[in-house]
Amino acid sequence: MRNLLVANDLTNGSHHAMGRAIRLAAKTGASIRIIHSAPTTLSSFDCLTIRKRLETETRLMMEELCGRELNWSIRIRSGDPASAINREAKRIDADLVLVGAHGEPRLRDAIFGTTSMHLMRHCDYPILVVQNDDGIAYTKVMAALDDVGSAEAPLQAAMAIAPEAELFVVHAFESRLSQVFSEGDVIERVEKDQQVALDRIIRHGAPANGPAPDVRMHVIARQGEVMDVIMKSWSEIEPDLVVMATHGRSGFSHLLHGSFTEYVLLGCRSDILVTRMSDNGETAL
Repeated sequence: MRNLLVANDLTNGSHHAMGRAIRLAAKTGASIRIIHSAPTTLSSFDCLTIRKRLETETRLMMEELCGRELNWSIRIRSGDPASAINREAKRIDADLVLVGAHGEPRLRDAIFGTTSMHLMRHCDYPILVVQNDDGIAYTKVMAALDDVGSAEAPLQAAMAIAPEAELFVVHAFESRLSQVFSEGDVIERVEKDQQVALDRIIRHGAPANGPAPDVRMHVIARQGEVMDVIMKSWSEIEPDLVVMATHGRSGFSHLLHGSFTEYVLLGCRSDILVTRMSDNGETAL
């Protein structure tokens, strides 16, 4: 990782996102860009006040978490936060965008969407939604995949963030497949496909300047509705981090196809890493 972008609106959720970014940057040597975007136009005095507060809090956190000052900078903008974050991510070619969650989901969030949800639909860069204390280590990672063929990039992202974590790959089969294959045949085939994908990631996904990560892998293939399988697996595994890929659909297409990623964001309390899948099935990383 080279460039981390952290959205900081000076809330408790942003504090944890900032802490997670500092911990990652201290390990990887990445630079941190902090962006604060206010919905309304800010005066020069307001901008100066916000900048001083961000500078003070950032220096204190760096001293506390890693004992040194990292390479970091601040950018303050006015306007829609999701749009400002997306533009800044493109400008610095962010390897990861970190945003904080704001407590329990509200009905308005479910209807109109949060900043995190808007980013998942429109941002072309991986997004880490930090919902828990940044001091919690990622010891268990659950990768929820709906397509084995597009598994490589999301799992590489998970390994980059949590190289020592225990990895659980969860795949759900729609019930209509049982009309063609017996349940045992379906599970056996997909388990084999996923294991091949994981083996490929172990061979080619390790950092160029370091040893291959010691990953403990488990494949869970279940027949049923996607959300039922994902949430049941989440309850059983109790992961610290959930990794998913989203198509970023919006509008009428979004209504028809839905976004399991957003439902998971509303339904579970793990941190969530989202990678963006393009229309041709490739995953942006």
